Amino acid sequence: MSWLRRLVLFALAAAAGLLLAEFACSRWLPLGAPLVRLDEVLLHTNRRDAHSLLVLAEANGGDWIHLRTNSHGLRGEELGPRGERLRLAVYGDSFVFAGNTREEDTFVQVLGRELGQRLGRPVEALNAGVTGYGPDQALLKFERECGELAPEFVVLCLCAHNDHGDLVRNRLFELDAAGGLRRQAPTLSPELVREEQVRTAGEGGWALPRLFAASPRAETTRDAPYLTWYLRAARAEHLAASGPGNPVVQALFEDYWDADLALEPASASATHKRRLMAALLARFKEVCTERQLPLFVVVIPSAIDAARSHPVTVDDSLYPAYEPKALTASLALALERASIAHTDLFETLSVEGGDWAFHLAGDFHWSPAGQGAAAATVAEALARWPGLPR
Repeated sequence: MSWLRRLVLFALAAAAGLLLAEFACSRWLPLGAPLVRLDEVLLHTNRRDAHSLLVLAEANGGDWIHLRTNSHGLRGEELGPRGERLRLAVYGDSFVFAGNTREEDTFVQVLGRELGQRLGRPVEALNAGVTGYGPDQALLKFERECGELAPEFVVLCLCAHNDHGDLVRNRLFELDAAGGLRRQAPTLSPELVREEQVRTAGEGGWALPRLFAASPRAETTRDAPYLTWYLRAARAEHLAASGPGNPVVQALFEDYWDADLALEPASASATHKRRLMAALLARFKEVCTERQLPLFVVVIPSAIDAARSHPVTVDDSLYPAYEPKALTASLALALERASIAHTDLFETLSVEGGDWAFHLAGDFHWSPAGQGAAAATVAEALARWPGLPR
């Protein structure tokens, strides 16, 4: 047999193998399409009736996570009939959506089970989280779908890692001269729109490239100057937000640790973030009150602050103002001043060094163990809360 014939046979065999793998992936793997889409009001939101696949890094368990949204764009199954179970809607970002966790192990699902056991009645917990969200987007999403979902009370989860900064980056609200909240109408940058077009270009296409896209990415390296980058970005975003011109959103998912609040709490950018967050939380309470819905807030600490072995560490000699509880304390203070019922999960998730509560390999989200512990703590707080519908 000539070398050319061998080469042709090898190429045919390789092509047949790839086609077989493509068929198998298309037939049995829930690769689906991107779960989020751009939105003129919310900036982005979940697609309805979508499904996808995420493969975790081996260091984070290596699970293959099947993600799905229902006809309302919520993660999980369809809503049950109204009135059969006590219905709560949980809003927040990727910590709530929990795309790195099996559906039954997410904070929202465990919270529903834990609360139901304590109340002695069935609870329906709706996962209204969206990856990349700030509390400003959560507020607008809640206003849009409250009538459709008909919850009996609302739980808002605040991510201390980056939620202050989200308010600045999203440009959805700003402070007026009197310190009140003013709605803005930002536009998405052309680069963001192009990224979305590229991201969805393969929708419905070959399965193998989509499987590669679902695979885990490189881990965070310890020696990169993250804190310097974070501080530089915070200053730049503050200048852009306070400058002239129409508000433009430059990024939807590049959310980083609020280093200015943690390391330079007296800075102009940190002060502005605290004021903006306080006004936003007051508005969220006002909207819930108008709809006669109780509001309870959960404060989730950053893994940088709560997990001893997180690859991003703070040198106290360089940043003497740093306090691990600074970000959660800032949120708790704003909630106390607004008289909003809440619980701070810092102590729950930092016990024994906190490493068990978070994914630490190229990730800053909480682990299934962390979500379970958080759900138990929040369920206990809700069961004692006078505002809970009985």
